[in-house]
Amino acid sequence: MKDVNIHLENKKESRIFFVFIWIMYSLVYTTKMCFSASLVFIKQEGILSLTEVSVILALFYTVYAPLQVVGGIVADKYSPERMITVGLIGSALANAVIFFNQSYPVMLVAWVFNAIIQFALWPSVFKILSSQLVRSDRSKMIFYISFSSSFGSVVASLVAAVIGENWRYNFAISAVILAFFAIALQFFCHHLDPILKKDRLDSERKPTEPILPEHSMSTGKLFLISGFFLVTVAVFFRTIVENGSKSFAATMLVDMYPSSISGEIGSVLNAVVLIGGILGTVLVKKVLFPRIIKNEITGFFVMLLLTLPFSAILCGIGSDRLPVWL
Repeated sequence: MKDVNIHLENKKESRIFFVFIWIMYSLVYTTKMCFSASLVFIKQEGILSLTEVSVILALFYTVYAPLQVVGGIVADKYSPERMITVGLIGSALANAVIFFNQSYPVMLVAWVFNAIIQFALWPSVFKILSSQLVRSDRSKMIFYISFSSSFGSVVASLVAAVIGENWRYNFAISAVILAFFAIALQFFCHHLDPILKKDRLDSERKPTEPILPEHSMSTGKLFLISGFFLVTVAVFFRTIVENGSKSFAATMLVDMYPSSISGEIGSVLNAVVLIGGILGTVLVKKVLFPRIIKNEITGFFVMLLLTLPFSAILCGIGSDRLPVWL
């Protein structure tokens, strides 16, 4: 799969490949959440302070986020499968380094390297889903892949709960998972190569096939009039809250309820919350939107309003003020 402009027309093979990609990216996300899942145990052991771990997490996303734009450009020009392989191998090395050395400078450099080497991994996965799978399945597959990050976070929390104080093995397991998928992807590519079809250019289409009209509007103007920038601000702040809960919930619970919640229990409770997020997405897709709520922005606004009373309750967290079951 060296080319970029290729696709599958065999629906069975396409769906099998999607299942592989879904599992692979879910577990890649699991490895990405290693630090967050291990945080409660790292803090308890005193290897790193909460501030130091937070700096590592912050630097990871500070580097990772802008590089996604570059990754999107690269995934359009070079084989996405190759770019995924590079990301998997490099990330495996970063996790292996941390398993063997837990000093702050080494962990910081290794995790930033992890962010850099994964720059094209998600864009390449999206490229495969949006242009290489069977055309009739693509929109569904893009929706299904949205569950992979939540599933990966759940797995990370459960693995952390099982491993407990041996948190270093989170990184060893991650290195093995990433190396395995780097090898497995090569077998998939070798198997699919003979049945891949070349994409057709517009000039090669039949006269009866529609050709999308060209538009003279600039991308910036399109973003402006569509409300993209306003939505981006809202999503940005919502993501702060979401990532905060994913990263720090277990640690906060252990700190605020030291007599009743251990690190292992905190990790399991975090997994329960993440599963709730998955079920919420299914509920909105199958029941609320677009059957009851027709407009995406209205739906976004309503969902945020519904979280406010529960967020207000959580402001009273602490064994002396709020029972843990509530």
